[in-house]
Amino acid sequence: MRRSRGDVSGRIALVAHRLAAPTATGVGRYNVELTRAIAERDDARRFVLVSAAEREAVTWLPPGLEVVRLPGNRRLLHTAWAATEAPTLDRLIGRPSLVHVLSPFVPVPTAAPTVWTVHDVMPFTNADWFRRWERWGFRRAAQSAARNARRIITPSGTTAAQVIERLKVPAWRVSIVPYGVSDAFRTAVPAARSAEVCGRYGVERDRYVVMVGALSSRKNPLVVLKALKALAVRPDGRSLTLLLAGPTGQGGNEVLDEVRRLGLDPFLRLAGYVPDDDLPALVSSALALVHPSRHEGFGFPPLEAMAAGTPAVVAASGSLPEVVGDAALIAGADDPAAWAAAITAIQDEATRARLIDAGLAHSATFTWARAAARTLAIYDEVLAAGA
Repeated sequence: MRRSRGDVSGRIALVAHRLAAPTATGVGRYNVELTRAIAERDDARRFVLVSAAEREAVTWLPPGLEVVRLPGNRRLLHTAWAATEAPTLDRLIGRPSLVHVLSPFVPVPTAAPTVWTVHDVMPFTNADWFRRWERWGFRRAAQSAARNARRIITPSGTTAAQVIERLKVPAWRVSIVPYGVSDAFRTAVPAARSAEVCGRYGVERDRYVVMVGALSSRKNPLVVLKALKALAVRPDGRSLTLLLAGPTGQGGNEVLDEVRRLGLDPFLRLAGYVPDDDLPALVSSALALVHPSRHEGFGFPPLEAMAAGTPAVVAASGSLPEVVGDAALIAGADDPAAWAAAITAIQDEATRARLIDAGLAHSATFTWARAAARTLAIYDEVLAAGA
């Protein structure tokens, strides 16, 4: 992987906070899937991936796509960019024809025209969900994007409206590009594989609901656990459990304290971070996917569940109702009774069949090929407008 100055001159630079995060979640998935889809639709040699130094190797690269590592220490470079917006990317590795910052982690100073993807504006609207460093870096990045970006990409109309309002960006500079669903969730998982994966995580098919996301106050698992406790026992005499597939996030220990205080422990199974190889099996084997998050700029898991033929229940929060349309059940983020009613409804055969059919059709419209095509069209428009 080259580091020499001038490597990126004349090419489109896709700039990421990290490329090889071993436990990548939503933003990491966006980086991987969009980059792969772009390389499939265009000449990979036209692009270059850029990030600061990482210990881990990048193992997911499509053929022909080069990675350029920025020189120096990651934390020092990002702090310098956040505080002073120097040194410029152009000085470090040569001037690209265009820079696409894949998430607003810190400002990325460059004289090249820029496109930014803003996944959400939660560090502005819900600062307590983030660490101080994350808030500071994001806000500096968002301000830089508002000043300099030729175009800001958002995954939903909800996030677009917040960008326009919070960052004071004119609507014509904001483009909505919905994300896609990984093909791994559209592929049927063999029964033996499902049984093996479920066995390793201590669950049985259709005996659990699954939640994909960090254990955190924002992701809000307590409302589902309260609903499961209220239901207590299914008609077949066995209780449902919540399998939470995700790392411990901000406020996660406080959530666990509340789980213990309320006696919800029997209804919770913590899987920790689940690798991509196991996740489709766990999602497709669940009675339902639940997504009670208090806010999302998009929300991958409900669409992934739909693509896998699993009904979804989501909170009436952020972009979630917009993204799922009428293909999922919706419940208030603070209404355990509504979640209990939705989980009960999904056990009705007719309701379940309707949601599965609607979910398969709805999720089929969310593809990374479409997201890549729209993103490439934005690049072409920005380049055609000139520097």
